[in-house]
Amino acid sequence: DEDGVNDDIDTCPDTPSGEEVNETGCSSSQVDTDGDGVMDDMDTCPDTPEGYTVDNDGCVVDFDGPTVSEITVSPSEVDVTNGEIEVVGTVIVSDQTGVDLNSLPGPYTYQSSDVQGTRIDGSWSVVSGDEKEVTLEFRFTLDENSKPGTWVLGCTGFRDVNGYKSTNGGHSTSFNVENSNTLDFDGPTVSEITVSPSEVDVTNGEIEVVGTVIVSDQTGVDLNSLPGPYTYQSSDVQGTRIDGSWSVVSGDEKEVTLEFRFTLDENSKPGTWVLGCTGFRDVNGYKSTNGGHSTSFNVVNN
Repeated sequence: DEDGVNDDIDTCPDTPSGEEVNETGCSSSQVDTDGDGVMDDMDTCPDTPEGYTVDNDGCVVDFDGPTVSEITVSPSEVDVTNGEIEVVGTVIVSDQTGVDLNSLPGPYTYQSSDVQGTRIDGSWSVVSGDEKEVTLEFRFTLDENSKPGTWVLGCTGFRDVNGYKSTNGGHSTSFNVENSNTLDFDGPTVSEITVSPSEVDVTNGEIEVVGTVIVSDQTGVDLNSLPGPYTYQSSDVQGTRIDGSWSVVSGDEKEVTLEFRFTLDENSKPGTWVLGCTGFRDVNGYKSTNGGHSTSFNVVNN
């Protein structure tokens, strides 16, 4: 084939004219170095691992999202009775095409019976590896004020560089927190919300309506971060919603009476209205979980 390599050592005796060859007389159009079935001169991914399916360019065809190991937590038993403990969550994520390390989902942890009152959000840090297989960790601290019981550590799905999302399990795990301190880990207790008048007739003009609630807590209700009350007609939430704020009528942080005043007029939609709010928190951040956060009343408009 006149490629400059004698026939006795030329393993590619039919090299096309003009192509550069190696010491065995083969050009890149005749060699498949990574064994993926695509010759080197056409292979834009020359280092494909053995066993992977490739496209016409010799690159891995991967429509699956990353594979995620079970998340591990160390220590798995966290005793904060005597002070703060650093906790480390670890996960291994792998993908043929590559994990998208620039858009990692944010990890979180919380006590399972009080998600909002105990939730801690954070970020993953790379410990070792690369986009093909990476070990990540999430470090956070719990202290003597942390609520005992079962905690969850998890995150949403990881994505690869093509945007495909992980679907296998391993995105959350649980661990136990011990705390023998005599503290108030419960959120505030909330009474039923009352509305006066309970029958609001706006046929002849505007009526002031007053919603009242009593909130109590052993440690103290957080009066600086009260949730905003709202009211709306139940069949037209967006069109009728009124937002406001609670005012202290009497009491203190141990037991406080709050009211929300608003006005409905002859343009108000008749029917069942709802008055409610999200949960109250105590000064330690624990959220109320009992009922009493909404009630209904009737509006008449003839």
